[in-house]
Amino acid sequence: LDAGLPPSYIGQASSATSPFGSADLVAFFMEECNKNLSSQLMEENNLRQDQGENGTGNTVERVSSRINKALQLRLSMVLPFVASNRWHEGMAIGALPQNAYRTAQQLDGMATKVLEEALGKENSNNPTQRAAIVAAYAAAELHLLSDGKNGAVSGNSLSLSGERYHATWTFLEARSAEVARFIVE
Repeated sequence: LDAGLPPSYIGQASSATSPFGSADLVAFFMEECNKNLSSQLMEENNLRQDQGENGTGNTVERVSSRINKALQLRLSMVLPFVASNRWHEGMAIGALPQNAYRTAQQLDGMATKVLEEALGKENSNNPTQRAAIVAAYAAAELHLLSDGKNGAVSGNSLSLSGERYHATWTFLEARSAEVARFIVE
């Protein structure tokens, strides 16, 4: 887009310094985010076990809280690109027909990690539940693109608890609760 080409050209050209296109960069970033999500969720799970906070049973509230926390963590990884007004380009690249399959696989992998966190490893193999997680994530990611753009909040705060993205976190909490009700009930 910086070169003045139409949006349909995104991902079509390779860099002069690299044989790989922008789609490879977006895919690499998504893989790194999924790896980081996995390791951070594992650390959190270990901390919960050490503190004896795992509890028994999958209540709607517990599943909702864990889904919300995991998706918020994953969304926070794209905040620097959202704040620089570039993440929409990455999303567009991932949605191109030639990239959609790889993007869908990566989102499915993310959803599996979130379900493992919310329900346990033995209960994360349901494709319908994973699709619901991906839908909630994608909706929140789209919401994130417009959050904080009204000028009401100044600065480029990337804080999860900051006011800039408050509307997205509230939106995500509601979607997480809906997904949890779908999964548990």
